[in-house]
Amino acid sequence: MTSQPEPGMAAEADLRVGVGLSTAGDTVGAVREAAAAALRQAGLSRAHWALCFFSGNHVPHAEQLHEVLVADVGCEHLGGCSAKHTFRPR
Repeated sequence: MTSQPEPGMAAEADLRVGVGLSTAGDTVGAVREAAAAALRQAGLSRAHWALCFFSGNHVPHAEQLHEVLVADVGCEHLGGCSAKHTFRPR
């Protein structure tokens, strides 16, 4: 038996991946910008699962980052980590 996906979700056998990036210093703004870009790239309005990497300046706001990401993406599962130092062009 095959179940129908929820509205805005891909079918189980249809793996879609989107990547979003933000350089915003504001945590909420950065989460919303990156999440919207990832969903748009994947062609989804919601996702079952999300993976988030964030820079050290967002660590003090990690709980807020989590709450906003889960609410905006609609995901049930979230994985992620932070980085104290990141590689970037000089």
